[in-house]
Amino acid sequence: MKADLVSRVQDTASLSEIFWLLKAYPSIGDFIAFQLAIDINYSNVVNHTESEFVVAGPGARDGLSKCFPNYSEFSPEALIEFMCDRQELEFERLAIAFRLAVGTEASID
Repeated sequence: MKADLVSRVQDTASLSEIFWLLKAYPSIGDFIAFQLAIDINYSNVVNHTESEFVVAGPGARDGLSKCFPNYSEFSPEALIEFMCDRQELEFERLAIAFRLAVGTEASID
């Protein structure tokens, strides 16, 4: 904290930069660094695009392994990006009317 972390976070240009700043601290691994970066992004300190960077945690990895039989051939982050890019096409293809949770700005239907 003596390294002026708050100013350094405010000066970041992306969510991944916050992740790497946090990960540099002892005892902060990938999962916690990503969760903290997301939490910081929800504040009024920064406002980065969340869709440009992801770190798959244990739950995401487990879920991906259940959805993709060839899961181990790809990085979990690449699979998440693939699904994010295709979700609207797949909802349309499968005729699924999907609405985002209450309180969000958009809906897909």
